[in-house]
Amino acid sequence: MKFLFYILLLSFPLQAARGQNKTDSIVFHGNIVNDGIANWYNSLEQDGSLPPHFIGIKNKPETTKYTNLHAGDIRFSIRCARGDTLVLSCSDFLTYPFSYKVEFIAHTPEPRDIHVRAYPATTGNWYYNGEKYKTGKLPPAKHLRSPALPGTYKHIQQDFESENFSESTLQLHTDQTFEQLSHGWSYDYGWTDYYTGKWEINKDTLICRVLPGLYPPLRQERYPGQVLSFHPGWIKNIQEAKERPPITKFLIRRRGLIASGYRKKKYKKVKTSAPKPEQLPHDTNTPTLTLFP
Repeated sequence: MKFLFYILLLSFPLQAARGQNKTDSIVFHGNIVNDGIANWYNSLEQDGSLPPHFIGIKNKPETTKYTNLHAGDIRFSIRCARGDTLVLSCSDFLTYPFSYKVEFIAHTPEPRDIHVRAYPATTGNWYYNGEKYKTGKLPPAKHLRSPALPGTYKHIQQDFESENFSESTLQLHTDQTFEQLSHGWSYDYGWTDYYTGKWEINKDTLICRVLPGLYPPLRQERYPGQVLSFHPGWIKNIQEAKERPPITKFLIRRRGLIASGYRKKKYKKVKTSAPKPEQLPHDTNTPTLTLFP
């Protein structure tokens, strides 16, 4: 009997170190909060459903499980040890290549908001996420100056016969920087691109030059204790910008912008009667944002 008592006494510290004792084991509860655009499919769906997410303990893949199997699910829970690093991730065809994950520490079982987004925070200011909008015309060429151009421009093209769809949003900022978020797919593949850089006017032509230095960091902490990272994120677009910076030219016309190239995609300017709710500044280097190399 005494021998068994010593065995149990010696095994207790080992179990405690592993976080298996009742005092250290907790059930963490979280809520997924979509800060902007969680996937490009939201541009077509009005319900704003989140793509599938996974929750698990870092470096313990056997603990990973689905968090939201049904549309509208935002709550999740997982049993873990107090102090464990948890990983909420999204790797789905609806977000690729902008898959993301958030790492955070489970201190208490109390519900906690975990913030996610697949694209830069600023896109929430101008990307019309399933919202209705109206388009307008630009001023006549003789009255056209740089201050008249900033705003949101939208291009949508759908071919029902070939089942091809392309959608692109171009945002010209007043500081002469731009952002462009484009999606497209057919029955067998899809693609997504995010570009940012500087724009200028040369006569009746708008010139957009992509600059790798203006891309947001791939790893950042916008909320204390929540490290958001993108994989592979903008790596392809950034690498492309470093090797051969893309330059896109648009003819400026009253009906909008006409992209150069054989397809000559037309971009119409969106009328904005009032600011979108919860707008974020174009400069994402806010005091609450910690950047990582």
